[in-house]
Amino acid sequence: MDNSWVLKREALQLAKQCIATLQLQLGVRLKLANPDFLGLLGDFVDLLEDKDFERDVVELYNFAGLEPIFTVDAKADKTDLVEYLGRSYPRFKDSKEFKSLYRGQPVYA
Repeated sequence: MDNSWVLKREALQLAKQCIATLQLQLGVRLKLANPDFLGLLGDFVDLLEDKDFERDVVELYNFAGLEPIFTVDAKADKTDLVEYLGRSYPRFKDSKEFKSLYRGQPVYA
């Protein structure tokens, strides 16, 4: 993959903004030096479901010349959700019930 997008000032500012958003909302410190930085950002778009964050990541993908494909599950049943710390999570996953968050990831037991 071509990393020339890192040399563009706007792209670098967007990347730093995305890192700050992850740190603030999930407590996850993602490094720009990570070889799978853009892939991890795409995974976090699915987790956060934040439209501003998604827009920034799509713009970063455009700088990198990649096709932004995120697997946000639009078919999730809205009636069976648990609200925890201001965010909604599915109550059940793989026949296990939502318990809490651990390092930004939902815990099911």
